Amino acid sequence: MESENAADVGWLFMEIIETPLMRMLYAKEIEHRVIIHKKPAYSCEDVSRERNIPVADILKCILVADKWHKHCLFCLPGDCALDLEKARAFLGTTRLSFATREEAEAVTGQKPGTINPFFHTVKVPIVFDKSILSKTAMDISSGNPNAGVQMQAQMLVLLVNPKFADVLASMPEVKNTWK
Repeated sequence: MESENAADVGWLFMEIIETPLMRMLYAKEIEHRVIIHKKPAYSCEDVSRERNIPVADILKCILVADKWHKHCLFCLPGDCALDLEKARAFLGTTRLSFATREEAEAVTGQKPGTINPFFHTVKVPIVFDKSILSKTAMDISSGNPNAGVQMQAQMLVLLVNPKFADVLASMPEVKNTWK
């Protein structure tokens, strides 16, 4: 029996997981890996379990809106939280809130939990936390809760061309209680 080559397998996945991101990756022959989930995954924790990867290697995409309802997409490692104060300072605004589920879907064209930094319905600024620059690879949503995409972090940055900022919330100090 002949073995399937990677391109054939890739096209098979694209037929199963048909999203704008998948079409672009195959059309431009961008190196990536598709990971099919056993069940739909919408949170970073679910994705981590389905793909058997650390939450820190998943790109979390958070849509926010300022007081004029202008949106911005912040992308950070899945195990981190967005510091709204830092995000406000970066955007030069005094008020910033998380987008509602309805806003997120209307702006990105993707359901919450499947948002990635590509092909949004409305053009929005995209900001990556600076920590992404130190990553080797990142897992992102394919735009479908049944699969994810892993690619080199440098390629992700090249394709998205985001702005960069330090927007991570500080982690609370954990006291060592071991004796």
